[in-house]
Amino acid sequence: MGSISDAELLILEQKLHSFQDVRQLRECLFEFIFKRTEAINAYLLAQEQNFEIISQQKKSHPARHESITLEQAELEVPEEVLWLFFQRGSQLTPFYNYEQIPELILEKHKYADFARFYGVNLLQIHQEQLLLLVELPQSANAPASCKGDSNLLNILHQTALAMQGFELKQKIFQQTFERDKKEGFLKDEISRQKVFIEHMNKLQQVNLKLSSCLDLDSLYLNAVTSIREELGFDRASLFLIDHSTQSMSGTYGTDTRGVTTDEYQANFKLSTLAPIFFEALSNPKQNLVILENAPLYTLKDIVGQGWNAMLILRDGEQAIGWLAIDNLINKAPLHEYQKKLLQHYGAALSQQLIRRRSESDLIFLNNAISEMSDASSVLDVCHIAVKLARTKMNLDRVAIMLSNSDNTKLTGTYGTDMTGKVVDESYYESAKPDTEIMRLATTSGKNYCFMDPAPLYQDAKIIGYGWNMVVCLRSKDAIMGYLFADNFTHRRVLNSGQKELIRLFGLNVAQMISKRRAEEQVIAFNIELEAKVAQRTYELETLNKKLETLSTEDPLTGLHNRRSFEQTLENEWSRMTRLKKPLCAIMLDVDFFKNYNDLYGHLSGDACLKDVADSLKKVCHRATDCCARFGGEEFIVLSPDTNAEQGQVMAKKIQQTIRDLKLPHKESKVKPYLTVSIGVAALTPTPEISTKQLIEQADKAMYKAKSAGRNQIVLAPSS
Repeated sequence: MGSISDAELLILEQKLHSFQDVRQLRECLFEFIFKRTEAINAYLLAQEQNFEIISQQKKSHPARHESITLEQAELEVPEEVLWLFFQRGSQLTPFYNYEQIPELILEKHKYADFARFYGVNLLQIHQEQLLLLVELPQSANAPASCKGDSNLLNILHQTALAMQGFELKQKIFQQTFERDKKEGFLKDEISRQKVFIEHMNKLQQVNLKLSSCLDLDSLYLNAVTSIREELGFDRASLFLIDHSTQSMSGTYGTDTRGVTTDEYQANFKLSTLAPIFFEALSNPKQNLVILENAPLYTLKDIVGQGWNAMLILRDGEQAIGWLAIDNLINKAPLHEYQKKLLQHYGAALSQQLIRRRSESDLIFLNNAISEMSDASSVLDVCHIAVKLARTKMNLDRVAIMLSNSDNTKLTGTYGTDMTGKVVDESYYESAKPDTEIMRLATTSGKNYCFMDPAPLYQDAKIIGYGWNMVVCLRSKDAIMGYLFADNFTHRRVLNSGQKELIRLFGLNVAQMISKRRAEEQVIAFNIELEAKVAQRTYELETLNKKLETLSTEDPLTGLHNRRSFEQTLENEWSRMTRLKKPLCAIMLDVDFFKNYNDLYGHLSGDACLKDVADSLKKVCHRATDCCARFGGEEFIVLSPDTNAEQGQVMAKKIQQTIRDLKLPHKESKVKPYLTVSIGVAALTPTPEISTKQLIEQADKAMYKAKSAGRNQIVLAPSS
């Protein structure tokens, strides 16, 4: 290999500095080597953690520029040779082989086969050394030493510098690119964050808007319109899940023009969903699912293609619905910040749905209390409660059983049969079952127990398996009964909110049963008390009548006594004064009554007086006539609106009636039978005269009749 002239050096230097690509520079280096030596292969190696070939060329073949390993390049030179070529080569002139390296020449027998490989150690480039490895044929002569060829050394040096320049440019470009890339990313990220913050602020406003909805329907409507109008998405539709029928029902959605539409008529089976959507519903960790390049639908009709997202709304782990969102109208891609925004929105909407449903539950509980308050009995309370649980709470089967005082026996009230029909179960009686669910319900601090799976019963017989719930009905600390519920008929799933609603409903039922029992006890007590009061009142009235009779009636004859007569006299005197009518008094005395008593005895005397009294009653039968025993054997008759002549006629009837008795009286000095002497007086009362004057006149007239010989009637003179 001859020396390089100055002219060749100049041309090569100009050529080296004209390259715009490091690969051209490497190819120029390989071309130079192939011209100046008998080389058949040329390799450019870099030493990093491992040896790496960054360029290679076989003579008369195009160069290959790629980073590959020694094995991939099929270069069989031992690594320790290459390592010493790198380490010792910096002190050697170009085109050295293992023979110039002391560590290798000591084991010449081991490395003699690699004598055809010559190295040129180039300058360090950013902590890396480059080794130009040249392979010559076995029969070729070794390249001449470059020690005295300054131009060759200069060319290799210029080539290394040019490579170093390209490497630096590449590094600078890469660093600049990475810096610009980061700056651009940061700007984009800042821009996205600003948009995200703006949308989060809007989300707060949307949340306030949702929380102010008056009912579930307005909440559904605002859930759809807000995600489009406030949050900027193309289209949305809200679907609710009915786990009992494994179906989804629509509420509101968006048509192809972006107009909100009523989709309440939409109802589909969950099985019609795309498998990835269907599976996501049962995965509590997955709330947002996105399909790219998916068909887009309006209800069942395909209307385009784009990304389609399912934003799942959950109550705990259970899916209660979802928002279907797509980009049909503007075809905008879905950014990461929008995904985060959707997840925040889904969480907020889920809370609002749960809260609104809870408020609906409270309304139901209030209405239930109102309906049960109208019940007429404890049995009626249970009947209403079972019907409400079936129709309003959509429970498959419900039953209420009441327990005895020591909670050892259960009595049926109302429940549901195997088809879910409400039936009268008051016929049912049994000992309280000693089952695990009953024990847990009784001892649980929550007053209920939920088991799934659990055996389901009808009349103490197992009829299937599903979830079973028992709620204790307590009044203070005492258990009054149990509310049972299960999913035998339709296998409906029960979520945490529904469990809490059943528990609260059980508290209401217990409260109503306790209240109705207390009312029934009060009613029974009142009825018993009223009966006792009525009996006592009757007894008192009877006693009062007896007392009144005793106070106004002569006990022997049954006529008015003296006190009653005087009261009647005062009343009739006042009445006749107002009416200006006459008042007549007829006084009579049994003739020789002492002799009658002495002869016949006091008992016969009493009987005689009774007979006289009966005679007076027969004659003086008007309601206003008053017959009284005046004292001893004296009697008096008070007859309102009766003048002297009428009184005299009445006296004669009395006298004749007593005569007709024909009571024997052997000691009478008038007749051999009982007779009476009668005095009659009549006055028209005025304020100027008193009752005493009437009585005195009648008394004087009677004594005149006795003085005149007895058995006579004397009429008092008119005044």
